[in-house]
Amino acid sequence: MTDRLLQCAQQCIPYFSAAVKSTPFCEYICLKVLPHYHELQELPDTDVKKQLIKVLAELTVNIGQLEDPTNCAKNVFERLIDYMILPPVEEDGSVTDAQFEFTKVECLMYAFHTIGKQCDNFLKDDEERLKDFRIRLQYLARGVSGYLKKLKEFLNSPAGRQDNDDVKFKKLALKTTENLQAMIKDLFHSPPIYKAKVVLSWKEEAAAQKRRLISAPATGGDAAKKGDATAAKKSKQPTRALYMDSLNSKKTGGGGGGKARVSAYVPPSKKSARPTGLYQPPTGQYSSKIKNPIVWND
Repeated sequence: MTDRLLQCAQQCIPYFSAAVKSTPFCEYICLKVLPHYHELQELPDTDVKKQLIKVLAELTVNIGQLEDPTNCAKNVFERLIDYMILPPVEEDGSVTDAQFEFTKVECLMYAFHTIGKQCDNFLKDDEERLKDFRIRLQYLARGVSGYLKKLKEFLNSPAGRQDNDDVKFKKLALKTTENLQAMIKDLFHSPPIYKAKVVLSWKEEAAAQKRRLISAPATGGDAAKKGDATAAKKSKQPTRALYMDSLNSKKTGGGGGGKARVSAYVPPSKKSARPTGLYQPPTGQYSSKIKNPIVWND
């Protein structure tokens, strides 16, 4: 059941757009699947929960008006706080750092941030819920800031300029943490707002890769070879005089004197002769049939 749901949703996602809404799929997962999130059957070599919430996040990109946005937001919110733990306090009163699953938090927070636009009173109507959520948000923001600082330090170092899988993973993680920072800022606002425009980290990387494939320029060697081949091809093509040039050459005797022309057209002079004399009416077989001839008075 779980694998068929994921396969169906993943096959449909590319066809959704601003004109083709994913609302029924999103609503089904929110209302029918998320309440049983912790009962999902595990699949070999697949993190089912991670794949499901990634699908949900991608579906919410193109959702329309939900029939029950409040319950959808409630179910997504409950799954979100599963990964936003409360700050653990040691016996001496200090707060320890925790390991967050940032990808899962990004997916669920993005879904909640998008659905929350349709029911912005969800957090404001329950003060206890909002208070607890802000404590979790503050602790998450601390972890995000620390991880973001480490990522930037690594990517600005010589090791971060290499082209390998580790660097690519760090760049993806950097985009994830930046997305989380933008959404945390919105949700920590008093009252919470939903204005930040966020592109899912893995979707932006896929779009950038597609742009690179479409508009990748030729390398220096390839460009030089292509330029040489084009020049050689042009040099082999015979040159043929245009018809207008040959016509002009005949009229001017083939010499270089006189003003060159591109055609045989001769423009009229500025002053044109006007007809003189008395008006002569038309004559002929058709003119003789006129019953009322025109009489001209001198």
